[in-house]
Amino acid sequence: MNAVGNILGGFFSTYESSQAYSNTSVYLLGFDSNLNSDSNVKRTLLRWGNWDIVTNAVRWCGNSSDTGWSTTCGSTSEVPSGIANFSNPVPSKGDTTIGQPAMPPSFYLSSRPSWWPLAKPWPAIGPDVTGGNIANTAGHAYTNAAADCYLNVMNGPVDGSGGPLSFNAGKCYPPAPPTEVEAVAD
Repeated sequence: MNAVGNILGGFFSTYESSQAYSNTSVYLLGFDSNLNSDSNVKRTLLRWGNWDIVTNAVRWCGNSSDTGWSTTCGSTSEVPSGIANFSNPVPSKGDTTIGQPAMPPSFYLSSRPSWWPLAKPWPAIGPDVTGGNIANTAGHAYTNAAADCYLNVMNGPVDGSGGPLSFNAGKCYPPAPPTEVEAVAD
């Protein structure tokens, strides 16, 4: 399993725990619902470039040359580069003048999708995003179009409480103007 380029917000007070059913930790590693411990989870999990609410920093914790190695990382690697099977090299640095590796805007899409609202920043979530509008993420995350529809068009409560709401796709997602290719095809 890998956790790369995530924003881990919320109301956590501990970075990592090995206690079963800890609901205060960003990471609860090695336990399942039957309380079986698996010591391989922590030593094989690759974590890289994740921001979390507890350390309030983007964690580049691979080795002593990484930003925040002693302060943010506690001099502990979060890249399984020393294990025998399936080890991962520490990811290479991008712009070392600012201490951050290069990370693409999306690991799924090569560019902003055509259906993404032009007024909405792309990417909407990531350790390099600033100015976001979601609480407890230090500005690293914006709401997406579905959240905007729920909150602003359907008037859903921020905490998600209450009953079903009426949904109208035309009000939430108006048709986009045709692209040049679509206009020619018509």
